[in-house]
Amino acid sequence: MPLPPIASQTNEICRALNSHSMVILEAPPGAGKSTYLPLQLLQDPAFADGKILLLEPRRLAARNVAGFLAKQLGETVGRTIGLRMRQETKVSAGTRLEVVTEGVLTRLLQRDPELSGVNLVIFDEYHERSLHADLGLALAYDVQQGLRDDLILLVMSATLEGMPLTERFPDAALVQCQGRSFPVSLHYQSRERRAPLAPQLAQLTEQALLAHEGSALVFLPGVYEIQQTQRALADRLSKQAQLAHQQIDIVPLYGGLTAAEQIAAIAPAAPGRRKVVLATNVAETSLTIDGISLVIDSGLHRQASYHHKIGHTRLDTVEISQASATQRAGRAGRLMPGHAYRLWSEELQSRKAKQTPADVMTVDLTAMVLELAQWGVHEPEQLHWLQLPSASLWRSAVTRLQGFGALDAVGKLTAHGRALAQLGTTPEFAQLLLWAMKNSALSGVQATAVALVALLEERLPKQPFADDLPRWLDWIKAKGAPHQELRSRILTRSSQLWLQLLPNAGRWQAQQIDSAWSGVLVAVAYPGWILGQRGASYLAAHGFGAQLGRDSHWQQASLLAVADMRDGFAGDPIVALAAPLTQADLVRYCSELISEQVNVGWDQRLGRVVATEGRYLQALPLETQPLAIGADDPRWQQGVLDGLRQRGVERLPWTPALRQWQQRVMMAAQWLPNDPWPKLDDQTLAENWDWLAPFLTAVRHPDKLTSSQLAQALKSCLDWNLGQRLEQMLPTHWTAPTGTRIALQYDDGRPPRIAVRMQEMYGQQSSPTVAGDVPVVVELLSPAGRPLQVTQDLAAFWLGSYREIQKEMKGRYPKHYWPDDPGNAQATRKTKRAMNNQ
Repeated sequence: MPLPPIASQTNEICRALNSHSMVILEAPPGAGKSTYLPLQLLQDPAFADGKILLLEPRRLAARNVAGFLAKQLGETVGRTIGLRMRQETKVSAGTRLEVVTEGVLTRLLQRDPELSGVNLVIFDEYHERSLHADLGLALAYDVQQGLRDDLILLVMSATLEGMPLTERFPDAALVQCQGRSFPVSLHYQSRERRAPLAPQLAQLTEQALLAHEGSALVFLPGVYEIQQTQRALADRLSKQAQLAHQQIDIVPLYGGLTAAEQIAAIAPAAPGRRKVVLATNVAETSLTIDGISLVIDSGLHRQASYHHKIGHTRLDTVEISQASATQRAGRAGRLMPGHAYRLWSEELQSRKAKQTPADVMTVDLTAMVLELAQWGVHEPEQLHWLQLPSASLWRSAVTRLQGFGALDAVGKLTAHGRALAQLGTTPEFAQLLLWAMKNSALSGVQATAVALVALLEERLPKQPFADDLPRWLDWIKAKGAPHQELRSRILTRSSQLWLQLLPNAGRWQAQQIDSAWSGVLVAVAYPGWILGQRGASYLAAHGFGAQLGRDSHWQQASLLAVADMRDGFAGDPIVALAAPLTQADLVRYCSELISEQVNVGWDQRLGRVVATEGRYLQALPLETQPLAIGADDPRWQQGVLDGLRQRGVERLPWTPALRQWQQRVMMAAQWLPNDPWPKLDDQTLAENWDWLAPFLTAVRHPDKLTSSQLAQALKSCLDWNLGQRLEQMLPTHWTAPTGTRIALQYDDGRPPRIAVRMQEMYGQQSSPTVAGDVPVVVELLSPAGRPLQVTQDLAAFWLGSYREIQKEMKGRYPKHYWPDDPGNAQATRKTKRAMNNQ
């Protein structure tokens, strides 16, 4: 087997690790970062007397890397090479290198802040910017600076583009490996957005297989799309005469597969056969699949994003970044020249965000904030991050943890919070488990609680029980029920949780499950997701509307405790998994969630502010009566805000200039991803209206909000430094060589544009840029202000199609200047006569 590209630089890397406390290694996928370098480091005398921890961001990659490294040594995992993941640990006294994932590093640090016996911590695939990687690096660096100056950190990334690693860690050594790659030809085909994805991707894959030899890797956003495309592609290939006789295997690859299925997916095609691997972005950089020379890319992926409206992280299907597109295409050029087919236009490629945002800027930070409180950190600025976590997400996490009683009023960890953190699961599930342990006198509640957590940790199929959570719990007790592999995992996990919580209580028994407790237990874990019937829909305690699915089992339920939701077509989420709840159960078991309060809102039918007082569960009314308040009451603004919320963000008093400001901030977040830009798109603004509330003190009616008040509220979302950076990097105007200030137009993710008379651009060899290196589209106008040409490459235009325009314009506008060498001519606003007279 030939040595990987990184082999030639192993000595350089070892020297850097022996002379620096931190090393940054940039090497493309396939260079041998994960599969070759760790074994060489085991032979370095500097690490002979201690362990090496290798942090992988994905379970699938962790298992694969550990297995590959152990095989190279002729061993099984658990001897020299260990594996430590949630619910799976294979280590021994002789283990010298542990592959860890899923917050395991954080738990090891919490247990032993000095990481005793560990000499080196390696962060693999750091460019993915997972939450655990960013948190792990911040904590490990904190340990190194305060407790263990002999601890070595190695950060490995496929690319450093868009990551200020060397700026944030200036004392770190930088080693760059070029890797081994071949040219990849790019092919673009626009996707029909209103049509299903699977048939389009199957057609494009068939096209690629017909045009080229070799095996193919197809990137899709998720499991559902993989299954749909697998069926569509198999059908197409069976009907394609040229391909039907070929031996083509179609295999899926995603995190939820069994170990055997994953191994089969990444293995090379058998001799005489071709292979099509349908994969999520787990195959983007984390795994190497042999024999791939074709890549077919949907251009989509699932991105975790916290939705303030529902108070939870959701997986949204969104466009991939330019960086991800480059990584995916590169998979086709590992072994030979390859081809990458993209299901989007070349024009859309230029509009994609440069980088995928880091998790610390997009996902729910509740578990992370709880971990940091246990570490003694109460504000993000107390640690040295590559990128500070989102301030709004941090505040949301603190608020939720305070609601659980895990943090006190100043954000410090309580005894209850310490107990939550020690359970090693999400704060919501930990809250549920501790409540059940506290209420042990309730028959069956403890056995049901551990089963419920084990169930909710899994990705459940839609059938056979749809959104009926009690029936799913009863299914765990049924030995002959469908999905036995899933049931077996849940039984194992339930037993583990039981042993962890009640080590002296004997074995956990599935028959002790009482699904009648499911509603109360879910309400304890997700109090904001308790739903009350409101006409044909539901109102959540968190304040948002929700719907039932067509196949829901809960059409007659007046109160529901919801454990999972999915996107709805009309905006409100749809209940995916729930249990019924009674008001009596709420009062008896969850009384701390209920409070006496006054609620002020806007009655759309009456067209005025209305108020009620009574018993509420957050925003959900239980027993209320009307209350009279006047416009001079400070609470009146709550009703005005509710009226604005009901109308929607699009009906606020926007001006064109304010919409342009909003677009500039949104584009800044894409083009300058390392700055902490707030999300100010309409959807995010509509999910949480707190940004507007402080500016309504003088507003008596939703109709009376002015554009200047709206502008003041929006611009307050940027601090002074960000406001200055916006004006500097994404200005409102560009000054032409003639001195004319030309308005820049920012629009929905497209490149910025200017419209300028052609004569004022003479002498310009390149387009203007914003945000450092984003080229501006230049619309060149005639003397009468009519469009003549649109370009991002002025130099090519002057040497090319300008000649035809010059010929026509000389006849139509003879008084104006049409030089033969416009690229080197003088820019002007004047006619030829005025130029000659100056």
